[in-house]
Amino acid sequence: MLSLAGKIRPYLCLMLSRLAALFLIVTLTFFLMKALPGDPFNQEQALPDQIHKILRHHYGLDDPWHQQYARYLKSVFSWNLGPSFRFQDRTVNQIIREGFPVSALLGIEALLIAVSLGIFLGTLGALRKGSWTDSLILIFASLSISFPSFLLGSFLQYFFGLKWGLFPIARWGTLMQSILPAFSLAALPCAFITRLMRTSLIEVLQQDYMRTARAKGLSEINVVWFHGMRNALLPLVSYLGPLSANILVGSFVIEKIYAIPGLGQWFVNSVLNRDYTVLMGLTVFYGLILLFIVLCMDLLYCWIDPRIGRAT
Repeated sequence: MLSLAGKIRPYLCLMLSRLAALFLIVTLTFFLMKALPGDPFNQEQALPDQIHKILRHHYGLDDPWHQQYARYLKSVFSWNLGPSFRFQDRTVNQIIREGFPVSALLGIEALLIAVSLGIFLGTLGALRKGSWTDSLILIFASLSISFPSFLLGSFLQYFFGLKWGLFPIARWGTLMQSILPAFSLAALPCAFITRLMRTSLIEVLQQDYMRTARAKGLSEINVVWFHGMRNALLPLVSYLGPLSANILVGSFVIEKIYAIPGLGQWFVNSVLNRDYTVLMGLTVFYGLILLFIVLCMDLLYCWIDPRIGRAT
C-alpha cells in the first residue's frame, strides 16, 4: 500500500501544481483586464453618457470588483464564458468552438513539420559533425531563430505567393493554403529542435556503451538508431510542452498575417476592442490547453525516466 502511494504521489503533486497554476492564470487575467483603461464601449465616436451607463450596468461592469470576480470564477468553472461585448449574438463558447479546430489543425501541422524536420536535421548534423553539411544546418538554425515569425510570414508571402505564385498568400480551407502559415509557424521551434537534437546526439554518440555496441560489430545504422536515438530523444520530450506553447502563442500573429479564421484573430481583435469576456475567455482557454500539454509531458517524462518521479 505504501509502495502504491509512493508511486502515485509524484503524479498527484504534478496535477495539483497545474490546478494551482490554472487558478493563478484565471485570477491574474481578471485583475489585469480590470487594470486596463476604458471599457469595451469606448469607441472613436463617444456614446452618450446615459447609454454608456446603461451598457455598463447591463453587463455588470459597474458592480464592485469582488462581485465581478466571483461571477467570473463561477463562469469559468461552469464553462459558460459569457457573451462578447463587441460582437452581437456571439458567445465566447461559440467563438472557441468555431475557431479552435482551425488553430489546432494549423498547430498540429506546424508541430509535425517542426519535430520531423528538426529531428532529421539534428541527426544529420550530429552524424556529420564538422562538415559543410553540419555548417549549413547550423546556419539555417541560427537564421530561423533570428527571424521573427511575422517577418518570416511576410517574406514567404511575398516570394512564394506574390512573386512566384506557388502558394496562396492568405485564407484557409485547402492544403495549399495551409503550407505557408504552417512553415512560418514551424520555423522557430524547428531551429530549436535541430540544435537540441544535434547536441544531444553528439553527446550520446561519445558514451562508452555506444563504443561497446560498435565493438560488437553492429552496423552504424543499428548503433545510432537502436542504441543512440532513444536516449538522445529524452531532452526533446521535455521540450515538447514548451514547444506546443510557443506554437499556440505564435499562431496569434501568423493567423492575423494569413487571415486565418482561428482563435488568433479573435484574440488580437479582442485586445484592440477591449472585449473583456472574449479576451479573458481565450486566455483561460489557452492556459488550460497549455497546462494540460505540459502536464502530459511531465507525466510522460516521469514514465520514461522513473528517477524524476522519485525525486518529485
